[in-house]
Amino acid sequence: MSAPKTDLSTQIRKDKLRSLMFRLAMPGILGMSVASINTFLDAIFVGQFVGENAVAAISLAFPILMLIGGLTSMIGQGSASVLSRAIGAEDKPRQEAIFSNLTALSLLMGIGFSIPGYFLATDLIAMLGGKGEVLAYGESYLQIMMIGAFVRIYAVGVNILIRAEGNLKAAMIFSASAALINIVLNALFIGVFGWGVEGAAWASVLAMVAMVILDLSHFFRGKNSFPVNLKKIFVSTLIAKEVLYIGLSAMMMQVMFFLQQVVVFRSVSRYGDDWDLAFMGACYRIYLLAVIPIFGFAQALAPVVGINFGAKQPERVRKAMWLFSFTATGIICLIWLALALFSEATLSLLLPNSTFSKHDIFLFRITLLILPFQPLFFTGVTLFQSIGNGRTAAILLISRMFLIFIPAVLLLPMGFGLDGVYYAHPLADFLAVGIMFVVVWRALRPGKELNL
Repeated sequence: MSAPKTDLSTQIRKDKLRSLMFRLAMPGILGMSVASINTFLDAIFVGQFVGENAVAAISLAFPILMLIGGLTSMIGQGSASVLSRAIGAEDKPRQEAIFSNLTALSLLMGIGFSIPGYFLATDLIAMLGGKGEVLAYGESYLQIMMIGAFVRIYAVGVNILIRAEGNLKAAMIFSASAALINIVLNALFIGVFGWGVEGAAWASVLAMVAMVILDLSHFFRGKNSFPVNLKKIFVSTLIAKEVLYIGLSAMMMQVMFFLQQVVVFRSVSRYGDDWDLAFMGACYRIYLLAVIPIFGFAQALAPVVGINFGAKQPERVRKAMWLFSFTATGIICLIWLALALFSEATLSLLLPNSTFSKHDIFLFRITLLILPFQPLFFTGVTLFQSIGNGRTAAILLISRMFLIFIPAVLLLPMGFGLDGVYYAHPLADFLAVGIMFVVVWRALRPGKELNL
């Protein structure tokens, strides 16, 4: 199937960066917002209709689901990087092979992950500190989510390809529609049918099925700006190798977050109780909701960097990186201020029947302390992924985890108890952001060739 002619690539290569940024970033932010609010509302529905132990259970399952997200990122972001650079270089044969390659990789990895994940669900939740009722809820929730592993990987992976061509509006509409379907199904399955955590899981799986249908409709209707052959499903060795090499750094971000939560929740389980698990889970979910604009700007930055890098326009890559990063910082500062001022009200959305002490609010604010500095880290990772330098992005992510975060989480609680787990976050992230700034600055030094 040949692609219709559009001027998306031309716009990304020639339009004013400021107007291009908002034109691309707003759909990215809206799409991420609805999708993340969707996850947030899962916890609200479960908290309201089932209870605190159910919130703790899905919080424990969340880092395991991040591994599925890691596979999705590896395939999707790797394919997106190859695609955007191929669009910039006007390499049509390479563009055409990417969709079929993504479909085949999604199928292989989805099946390969879901089967062992289903049968090991109990052990995985227990490994993260689940016991008693929390363990039972977590097992039920995770097993259903594992059934839908392939559709989750494929739905998000294809959506990332649509973003990679610069069509963030279409990608936003599809992901937002799936998220709204999830919200409706949550209300029906949990609020009306009383299915509890199982209802939340089935709502998520069926929403991803809907997203696959919506994503594929983009190509069946000929709205894509790059050539695809929907009848072919194959693994192209050369493209798959590059996809996995670049995508490894994207997967590392998810895997590192998984390891981070394993260490964190095990430490919370050791130094606290079920309430502390639920409270930490609530803090994490609010944090992930707060960083949505950062990911929206990073999504918008990816095709701008990739296509302009492929078109050999290094100065435009430099300007885009700093513009997107600083604008995202200004927006995230406003969100951080609002959460700091209305901390108790925000926490009450997830834990409605709880009373929060001043110390609880203090710990919540500690969790959010790093927010204003995060845009540089995530846009920096996006920069290196988009130009095909997965190695640098992976090294930065791994260094943050193993050289800074894990030692901090293991050592600080020895002196500060449970509070030390919370202190580890800003300490690790301040150091990681500082390192990222130095690396990005050296790579984008004005007046020199890109050192990428």
